[in-house]
Amino acid sequence: APTSRVTLGGVSVDLDNMAAYNAQGEEIHFTPTEFAMLTYLMKNAARAVPRSELLPAVWGIDHNPATRVADDTLKRIRRKLVGSRLSIDTVWGYGFKIREI
Repeated sequence: APTSRVTLGGVSVDLDNMAAYNAQGEEIHFTPTEFAMLTYLMKNAARAVPRSELLPAVWGIDHNPATRVADDTLKRIRRKLVGSRLSIDTVWGYGFKIREI
């Protein structure tokens, strides 16, 4: 059976095996939470994703404006995406938008 993959900006995620690869085909190691956040943003690349939607989808928690969990996770994801053509912008007071650069 074909694996379900999402590709954006040269980064490809294999949803069945929870693996991510750069444009050279080398694996990028993400924690399960980082992987969940990245794939959620990639699947919704056409729009900015509000935090109020991301927190329940990725962490299973209700939106809590005080939590920095999304920002901390995003910081680690951004570090791992250095050198790729994928960028995640913070939409202040709203959420995040992933895009190809």
